[in-house]
Amino acid sequence: MDKYALNIDTKSLKKKISYLNNFNNNYNFLNNINLDNFNVYYDILNNYEDFKLKNIYNYIFYKVDNLNYDNNLPKININENISPEKLNKYLNEYINNDLVKSIIIMNSIQQYYYPIK
Repeated sequence: MDKYALNIDTKSLKKKISYLNNFNNNYNFLNNINLDNFNVYYDILNNYEDFKLKNIYNYIFYKVDNLNYDNNLPKININENISPEKLNKYLNEYINNDLVKSIIIMNSIQQYYYPIK
């Protein structure tokens, strides 16, 4: 995959992760990607407690919605928490082995964690 498809490469992103928490959730929504260090996106999510995952999900939802690119992500109630399993399920269903959708999700996670100025 072309490294320019993402804002920053995964090696430099990995250096920016603070491993305060390391929940070992078994994410697999990006397993269709042929990219070095794609697990860095799972590492980012594994640093968030469950109750904070809804913020990430809502951020992803609105990013995808603004792109108007086949948004079949379910909208969740702002007061509803989302489990790592449910997050993984929703993202797997959205991506459905589509490379473009995988890049959109990776880019959204990256921008949520490390916003570009």
